[in-house]
Amino acid sequence: MPRRLEATDLPEDIARLAQAQVTSGRFATVEDVVRAGVEAVARAQQQRDDAALAGLRAAIDEGDESGVRG
Repeated sequence: MPRRLEATDLPEDIARLAQAQVTSGRFATVEDVVRAGVEAVARAQQQRDDAALAGLRAAIDEGDESGVRG
């Protein structure tokens, strides 16, 4: 079983921020803080991917509507 992530496993500045979140009661553990951060990064990446895909779809629709055939 993997061991839990602790503040001492992190760079000092990140450890201070994570520990402050735990101390404030916002998160139960440093591991929970890191998990929330990684999940936020994943959500942001998904949003960027979705926006890029929407842009590509719009460009394809615009091309289809132009009537120009190659």
